[in-house]
Amino acid sequence: MHTYVQTGSYTVSLTVTDDRGARASDSVLIEVRQPPLTVQKLLGISPPGYRLHSQHTAGTDPQSKKMIYYYIVEGNKRLKELEAKAIFVDVLLQNTRKRDIEQITIYLFDQEKSNFMKSGDYEHYVGMAVWERGQDVLKDTAFNFNKKYFSGRGLKVYGYTISQQQITDEKICPICKDKRIQKVDIFIEEKAPCRQGVINTLKDISQWVLNTDDGYLVNIKLLEDNKLLGSVLRAKSADILKDLPVDLLEYKPKGWAVNEKTLKISLDRLAC
Repeated sequence: MHTYVQTGSYTVSLTVTDDRGARASDSVLIEVRQPPLTVQKLLGISPPGYRLHSQHTAGTDPQSKKMIYYYIVEGNKRLKELEAKAIFVDVLLQNTRKRDIEQITIYLFDQEKSNFMKSGDYEHYVGMAVWERGQDVLKDTAFNFNKKYFSGRGLKVYGYTISQQQITDEKICPICKDKRIQKVDIFIEEKAPCRQGVINTLKDISQWVLNTDDGYLVNIKLLEDNKLLGSVLRAKSADILKDLPVDLLEYKPKGWAVNEKTLKISLDRLAC
């Protein structure tokens, strides 16, 4: 048996001779390639378990050759940085072989939280990696790890769903004559949320979601049983906020856990 130790194309010939001296031969062209790279070979460890959460092309063009992937670590495992890198490299080794992909962006999380599957200083966000065609997976990929995740100082937030409806009745909302005011229900997915986690969640929502209309009257509820947890007032200015019809809230605030010029949060009903 012959072993080829270098990659390349080789012509292999075989000749057979029978007992009477008759001979026959044939040849075949073979190509010797490098064995596929593995995470174990590159990093010396195997990646922890993980699963695909979702994927889509970058931008609005469905034919784009730039892909974005979202992955979740299985088993709520708290990763070390090398373990996170092993997952990124494993995903890239599987997908960079696809010739129709020019760029790959990967986001990694250790938990699934609705509306928080994005980068940030969150305690469940591990980091991201960006690879482009022609780059070496290990040497050239841009790895960006969330340092607060690995230090245990990440921001606690809760997954949520949201519904909102514009208030148009000027009799119950006089300010609605000139301003766009929304009545909002935010449903927290955590079964037993604590105050600071809810505050962090609401501050993020107020910054990125409740920021287009003039004002918002918000009821905070548990998704599981619709239990009221508190209320939020949010407005573009302090003048608008003081004119919001607080009586339309399902829960009338007794005090404010957050009391800012354009944002007030009341969470009297939370135990922790």
